[in-house]
Amino acid sequence: MSGTLRTRPHASNARILVRTAREAARILPALLIAGAGLVAALDATTSHLGLLQPLPSLLPIDPDLSERLTAAFVATGLAGLAVGLARGKRFAWWLALGTLSAAVLAQVEAFQHVAGALLAALCLLLLVVDRRHYRVQTGASWGRAALVLWGIGTILAIGGLGVAVGQAARIVHPAPSGDLGEDAVISWLAFGDPGYVVEHFVHGGLLLGLTLAARLAVVVGVIVALAPGDGPRAPADRERHVAQVAERFGLGALLPFQLAPETSRFSMGGVDAFIAYGRDGRVAIMLGDPIGEASQARAVLDGFLEWCARSDWLPAVYQASSSGLDTLHARGFLTYRIGREAVIDLGGFSLDGPQRANLRHTVARALRGGVRVEWYARGLGEAAGRMGSELAAVDRAWRTTWRPQLGFTVSDFRLVDAVSQPVAVARDAHGRVIAFTTFRSTGCDRGWVLDLIRRAPDGVPGAVEGCLVRAIEGFKQEDGAILSLGLAPLAGLTTSEGSPVERGLAVCARLMRRSYDVSGLAFFKAKFDPRWEERYLAVPRRIDLPAVLLALLRLHVGGSRGLLRAGWRLRAAD
Repeated sequence: MSGTLRTRPHASNARILVRTAREAARILPALLIAGAGLVAALDATTSHLGLLQPLPSLLPIDPDLSERLTAAFVATGLAGLAVGLARGKRFAWWLALGTLSAAVLAQVEAFQHVAGALLAALCLLLLVVDRRHYRVQTGASWGRAALVLWGIGTILAIGGLGVAVGQAARIVHPAPSGDLGEDAVISWLAFGDPGYVVEHFVHGGLLLGLTLAARLAVVVGVIVALAPGDGPRAPADRERHVAQVAERFGLGALLPFQLAPETSRFSMGGVDAFIAYGRDGRVAIMLGDPIGEASQARAVLDGFLEWCARSDWLPAVYQASSSGLDTLHARGFLTYRIGREAVIDLGGFSLDGPQRANLRHTVARALRGGVRVEWYARGLGEAAGRMGSELAAVDRAWRTTWRPQLGFTVSDFRLVDAVSQPVAVARDAHGRVIAFTTFRSTGCDRGWVLDLIRRAPDGVPGAVEGCLVRAIEGFKQEDGAILSLGLAPLAGLTTSEGSPVERGLAVCARLMRRSYDVSGLAFFKAKFDPRWEERYLAVPRRIDLPAVLLALLRLHVGGSRGLLRAGWRLRAAD
């Protein structure tokens, strides 16, 4: 690319200039509408000293500043309209056309603001010329709700203005009533003050009350229209196709969660690949790498990103592997290390040697303390009937601690899963179940992943390590290749190395040690001397990172209610 810049500097500079001018023209309507909203917001939050009077005449929209409450509604509505245009929302484009068309007439006829009228006309022209850019969808149900709210607001406004104009016409004379009503309606549609044209003739709270109700309906409609689009429909044959692709290409510790009912999947006709994702609001977080042959996986990734662009979704990737970084970087993603996955190669595993001395001593001490481990390679089967209550009791005891209940990449305990999935159960010297671990297949790599760890608070130390060692021995006998212990979140991050974001995450790991000991979890997995594989979080822009992290947290804890429950548990623990 540097060679191209040297040989054709004028062409490159011209392209850059044209692209910059196009981007500036694209954001100009949103900026000017946001400016009008800012004027209304300032008027609603400060003492009105007349300082804002000249500003509306220099903006395409003359906002309603008649009352603080109406100014606050107008500020909210115009801010929402500007955000919608910035996101390329089709609904916002239509509303902006109507608002700016009314604003041109209002600025010329009612307010005599030539500069404002010219700016409104310019914004209209830019929106019409760039109309193909505004194709981002709103969810069907949200779009219908927005239309209903806008209709209610318009009916309320026209009805209220009709009453006010009728009163004004009787006070003065019938002649100007038609012009008066037309000016009032045009002003209201342009987010202006409908009382401006009748304030000298009508007094009282009727017009203000109806204006407030109408403004509230329209503003709520604007906010509702900002909702993201709906998810893609997945017909039955597409789901069968996803299952076939997973059977041929699926592998890795995330595969059970990529195929879980709680996770959504995106696929395309004729493409042997799919993407698993979880969604929180407008944030869609892809779980791991796309599944499929390399070229097909890239194609489905491009299709998913195109869907996100049309649906006003913010895409991100959680636990991307090192092998997928080049593909993500080529599409403009920024990537940050968010932990390491601990992988055990079963063929070479042994308790001998100094690397696993800690593990060896821990397991030996547990065995001397009377711990005995039972291994169910094919699941509990018929034994689930007599053991189910014991396992459920251990799970309940585990839940009574302060630990938040997680999801998305962590399963919940269900006895029906233990019936057919491998399970290791530890009993103490009295035969009481004190710990158990469950495992899931990772697909065509002949691997397994540790799913659940449950331990009774008063159990013998080392019981969980004993379960894992017994499971490793069992998988080796079944010709298994690898066992993943899952992600160690934020493992390998330090405050002195890496990007500023990664160093900040390392600081967060230290601060949250009392509530979630990530270093302790990494230490536990390090006992097994695994092979560590880096995992990454990918976001489109650095500014999107807070929204993505919040969405990821909500997906893990189960939304706002789960977040509140986790907060109460952590507070109780303190």
